[in-house]
Amino acid sequence: HIGNVNLNNHSKAHLCRAALEGIAFSFVYGMEILRSDGIRASVIRAGNDNLYRSDIFSNTVATLIGHEIEIYNTTGAIGAARACVLVNGDYGTYGRQIMDNDYVMSYKPSTDTGAYRPAYDKWK
Repeated sequence: HIGNVNLNNHSKAHLCRAALEGIAFSFVYGMEILRSDGIRASVIRAGNDNLYRSDIFSNTVATLIGHEIEIYNTTGAIGAARACVLVNGDYGTYGRQIMDNDYVMSYKPSTDTGAYRPAYDKWK
C-alpha cells in the first residue's frame, strides 16, 4: 500500500525510489533469513540486468548486507546457454572464464549507513 504521500510534494521519482527501496529491503530481509539458517554470503555476483542496473537498488542492498555486489556482463539467458558446455563438470574453469571476461563493476557497501539502516528498520 502507499501511505503518507502528498502529491503536492512527492513526484513520480519519489514513488519510483520508494519502490526500489522496498524491493531492496525485501531482498535484505531474505538475506537475514538465510543468515539465520546458517548460510553465509561473502559476495553477490549478478548479471548486469534488471534491478542490479539501478544504483539505488544495488547500493542499498550492498550497504545493508555489508557485502560487495559484483556485476557481470551477462543475463540469465546467456548463463543458461553457457551452462550447456558443462558436460565434464569443470565448474572452476567455467566460473573463471566468466569472471575473467565479463566483469563490469562492483557495488561496495557504504561506510555511512546513517540513511539506510533507520529506513530499513522502519520498513521491517
